[in-house]
Amino acid sequence: MATAASKGEDRVDHCLFCSGDHKSYSCRVGSAYERKEVLRRKGLCFFCLGKHTSRQCFRRRSCNRCKVQHNQAICFKVENKTNVSHMELLENKSEVGGAVAESQVLSIISERKPQCVLLQTCDVKIRNDTKVTRARLLLDNGSMRSFVDKDIACKLKLPVIRRESLSVFTFGNKSPIKKTFDVVKIELENREKPDFSVKIEALVTEQISGSDLPPSNLKAEIVQKYLEGFQLADSCSKGKVAVLVGADYYHNIVLGGIRRLKGQLIATETIFGWCLIGRDSDIRDVYVSLNIIIEEDLISGLIKKFWELESLGRAEKEFSDPSNDSVLQRFESEIEYQNSRYRVRLPWKSDKKYILSDNKKVAERRFERPRRRFVRNPELYKSYQALCTSVQLRIADSYTSNLHLL
Repeated sequence: MATAASKGEDRVDHCLFCSGDHKSYSCRVGSAYERKEVLRRKGLCFFCLGKHTSRQCFRRRSCNRCKVQHNQAICFKVENKTNVSHMELLENKSEVGGAVAESQVLSIISERKPQCVLLQTCDVKIRNDTKVTRARLLLDNGSMRSFVDKDIACKLKLPVIRRESLSVFTFGNKSPIKKTFDVVKIELENREKPDFSVKIEALVTEQISGSDLPPSNLKAEIVQKYLEGFQLADSCSKGKVAVLVGADYYHNIVLGGIRRLKGQLIATETIFGWCLIGRDSDIRDVYVSLNIIIEEDLISGLIKKFWELESLGRAEKEFSDPSNDSVLQRFESEIEYQNSRYRVRLPWKSDKKYILSDNKKVAERRFERPRRRFVRNPELYKSYQALCTSVQLRIADSYTSNLHLL
């Protein structure tokens, strides 16, 4: 009994892409994009390489490498096991109806495996007397003072309790920069347990960090193994840092508990939950795949060709000499000026003038048919004559002057 599976790739004795003596799914000739285009042109299935469309396939198996539903032959991950930056530019020209169409296909495939280092970030509630908001917090015992973002201070309308002038040493500079800061008082609170909170004084600054710090996207098995039942301080959401807690309040937040996780990753206990710090080797790989197809619309060439023929009646020859144009020469030789008027002969071709058919007999036959009807039916003739007289009296205009037709 034949089944749909018999039409798949297992019955193919040669490769569909290069005609080699190997299975099609293991072919490495060309890129995955080129092999996918071969399947598209031949109308083959993307799942089993059978002679049917993907919608009609009953063998929708997942790829063994990326776990996505497609055949391994068109998997981009096979070509990107390590750091890869691949770029292809294909140009194609085709001619349809005399119009040339240009198409470009740009395919970019890249993969990055950055070494992500996590800092001590927390997702906390920031509260004043009447308002509350959530923001990310950075614990930095290398800073002598604590800071808060100006946007948060304005949002909560934090009152300024005093102003301080400080000498700020930034990274890479030998000389300090003197700045004056507003000092505000805020309360930092655990987002799930309101009883765990601390009040601090912070300096208001325009910006704390120029980039968003990466969140701790730990795999579920690591969390279950090392931190099951414990609250994580960061909610794994990406966002800018709004509060920096320095050494002045650092130990009011950090409780001292330490858990060593996989590799160089460490979890420290704080009043906001367990905070992760160190190099995270379990950050999932980032794949980037970009396909751009640029194709010139075929109608542009057809419209251009149409207007060239429509405006002139024929394609104009380049560098044509008017002195060699027989039609123009004949027109100039036959034009006459008589009685303040120009007289031009019809441009008959000398060898075609006498082959036109004579329509005199046709006109006579058309006249003879209604005449016979009028003879047989005098009443019809009278009605027809009355109608013609009415048209002449009511509609037709008479001309008393000479009439000239051009």
